[in-house]
Order: sequence, then C-alpha cells, then structure tokens
Amino acid sequence: MFRKISVLLAGLLLASLALAGCSAASANADAPALGKEFTLPIGQTAAIDAADMTVRFAAVTADSRSPTGVQTIWAGYATCWLDVTYRGTNYTVTLKEMGLTDGYTRQTLVPGFSYVISFKLMPYPDASGYPANREYYLLATITK
Repeated sequence: MFRKISVLLAGLLLASLALAGCSAASANADAPALGKEFTLPIGQTAAIDAADMTVRFAAVTADSRSPTGVQTIWAGYATCWLDVTYRGTNYTVTLKEMGLTDGYTRQTLVPGFSYVISFKLMPYPDASGYPANREYYLLATITK
C-alpha cells in the first residue's frame, strides 16, 4: 500500500513540476525526416520540413507508469503535451502511453490529417524512482 501511495505522489509531483514550466525551450538542430525515428528532449522543437510541421515537446503532465522492479496493482500511464504547428495552424496534442508496454504507442498527431506519431516516453521509471522533469524525452517517428 505504501508503494502505491508513493508512486501516485511521485506522479503528482512530476505533473506539478511539468505544469510549472521547469524546462527551457530550445530548437533542435537535427531536423527529423518523415518515417525516421528521432529523439525529442522536453522543451525542444523539431521541424519536419517535408510535412510543413514543427513539433515541440512541451510537458509531461502525468507519469504513474508502474516502475520496473516494483510490484504494483496497475500498469499506470503517462501523458504529455506536444505543441504542433501544421501548415501555420497551432494544435495542442495530448499523448498517452500505458505503463508496462515494450512497444511504441501510435496516435494520430493532427486531427483530420493523416499524420501518425509512434512514440515512447523515456526514461521509464524504475525502483529508484521517477525521472526528473528535465530528463524526459520522446523517441518518436512521424509517418503519413
């Protein structure tokens, strides 16, 4: 019971830090290509030139994923926000990843358009605790 409560409290703490804007934004010098995996650290922006799109990893809003090496009663989940600009229009996209999954999560990136993001929120929490907000990054691929 204590572990469950501590996992929930850690998730709430991370969410509050994310909402407080504890990371600085900076541009990503490596422009990813459609269909190629790229790394997007929290607070950074990637320009996908072939799609006339930019994607900024704005925040991790919750992380209650069950840490590896810890027995919990549910898998948990993580959510994060992306600021997406597509053809001059801004969108806020919420990504959700379930805990205890090995694969990538697939989700429509821009509603009404055929772009899909496959992603993993990294690092995954372990028995030593949850990552600091500034340590988060996405492994992502955007396809059409």
